[in-house]
Amino acid sequence: MKPKLTLHPSSFIFVLLLISTNAPTYLCENDAQYINCSNAFTCGDTKLDLRYPFSGGNRDSYCGEEKLTCEERVPKITINDAKYRILDWRNTTQTITVARDDYWDNICVSDYKNSTFDNAHFQYDHQYNDLRNVTLFYCPSDSAPSILTESYRESCGADKFVFYTPLPVPPYSGNCAVVVTPIFETNASLVRENKINEALRNGFELNWEGDNGECEKCSNSGGECGVDEGDGGFQCFCEDGPRSATCKVGNESLTLEPLQFNLATLKAATNNFSDENRIGKGGFGEVYKVWRQWRDQTWLDILDPNIKENYSEFEVTKCIQIGLLCVQQNPDVRPTMTNVLSYFSSYFNELPSSQEPAFFLNERSNPTIFAQESNINQPINNCIPFSTNKMSVSEFLPR
Repeated sequence: MKPKLTLHPSSFIFVLLLISTNAPTYLCENDAQYINCSNAFTCGDTKLDLRYPFSGGNRDSYCGEEKLTCEERVPKITINDAKYRILDWRNTTQTITVARDDYWDNICVSDYKNSTFDNAHFQYDHQYNDLRNVTLFYCPSDSAPSILTESYRESCGADKFVFYTPLPVPPYSGNCAVVVTPIFETNASLVRENKINEALRNGFELNWEGDNGECEKCSNSGGECGVDEGDGGFQCFCEDGPRSATCKVGNESLTLEPLQFNLATLKAATNNFSDENRIGKGGFGEVYKVWRQWRDQTWLDILDPNIKENYSEFEVTKCIQIGLLCVQQNPDVRPTMTNVLSYFSSYFNELPSSQEPAFFLNERSNPTIFAQESNINQPINNCIPFSTNKMSVSEFLPR
């Protein structure tokens, strides 16, 4: 007699979990935010590990407060209306080296902006005095402002000249536009050699003054640092979901605990441990039951008849197929977590076809598939029926 498997509405997802038990944990447990924030910002050929506190591009806004853009294959950041090229980033010290984007090619600009960092998370490192300001005066005549004791000049066209100095200057109230931007102390000599473009392209350093301590603890626990989009506070994204601080609290494990069922649940699932549900005596493991229904194109029979008017056949079919893909014998053909999320999020994604999953070690109803997947040229006769998916065995013994 053909065994019948029916599911109540609350049990459908349970069966999907059962047939996915043998899939690696990273396939079905990793959090989408954890996956997204574990990827560095990609732009051109940059090798910089631009993760927290950065977002933008391939990194969603919850991955960091500082939004990056990719322009001309170069990662760039805007701080207080001034745009900078990112030359270097060191995660260990949370230090960034940037250069003014508008001064990258020359100093003859028409939009005059100071480099300011008020109310910004990036600040000068006040512990080391390795920066100095360069002040540029954009004037309508070729006469240097009288307050300058040392200056250098460059023509920017008719009736437009720029004078610059690496020395501190007193307050100025003349008719020249003034721009102040820092450079490395070691590059002051380049300014005096009329190589200001080179000095500006070498950039300067800033320190991130955000949640350094919290991010370090999160990273050490295996998490990815990010932002709670609700209140803007720090968030630690873990493989099993977001946490407020770390992925491990005390003796709490980063991995999920094995599923456990009480006696009442087991009795209900096995019809009071009926012999009809024992492997080899008319019963079948959950994986084999679903696979057989899939093979015979009768997979909708696993649903409870009472809900057949209230479900999406497309969604049910997708869930079953993804579950079968997760328990393929060959790990190389199992979907990655990214694939699984893509399958669930897109209506039009075409899923790969499912092969027969493993039920017993070296005992398969299709030896050809097993040989192809395992690449083992061994006889498969007289094999011991040892389950490779423990959840598919419906024989239960008391403890």
